[in-house]
Amino acid sequence: MKHKNEHGVSLVELLAVLALVAMIATLILTTFFIATKYNLTETKKLKMQQEANYIITFILQKHREVEDCYSLKINDENLFFDYCDESKPDKLISNGYEYKLYHPLEPENPLVPQAERDAIEESERFYPKEDNLQMTLMLIDLSNDQLKVSIDTTFVRYKTE
Repeated sequence: MKHKNEHGVSLVELLAVLALVAMIATLILTTFFIATKYNLTETKKLKMQQEANYIITFILQKHREVEDCYSLKINDENLFFDYCDESKPDKLISNGYEYKLYHPLEPENPLVPQAERDAIEESERFYPKEDNLQMTLMLIDLSNDQLKVSIDTTFVRYKTE
C-alpha cells in the first residue's frame, strides 16, 4: 500500500478558514462600533442631565436670593438669568443647547403632551417673595434633536413679611 505524502492545506480549506475569520472579525467590529456609538450617546445624555441639574440649582439659588423679581431669557443657544434691577447685568446660566421652558402640567389633565403645554414667555417675570415657581426645563442637543433631557421642578422660598 502506498501512502500519499500530503503536506500543507488545499485551496478550499484555506478559503474556508479565511471566510470564517472574516465573519468573526465582522461581528467583533460591528459590536465594537455599536457599543462606541451607544457610549457616546449615553455620555451626551449624562452631560445634558448634569447641565440641567446645574441650571435648576442656579435658578433655585437665585430664586431664594432675589429681592424683587427676575425672568429667564433664551437667546439663540444661551440661557440667561435676567434681574429686574437694571443695574445688574444679565447672568449667563448655560449655553450650547436648545432650551425650552414650560409651565407645569395641569393637575386636572396630567397627560398633556409637551408640545401642547404653554411655553414660558421671555417677558414673563417671576416674583419669588409672592409665588412659588413651577416649571419644566428641557434641554435639546443641537446636533441630534432626538436627545432631550426634561426636568419638572418647583422653586420654593419661605415667605417673610
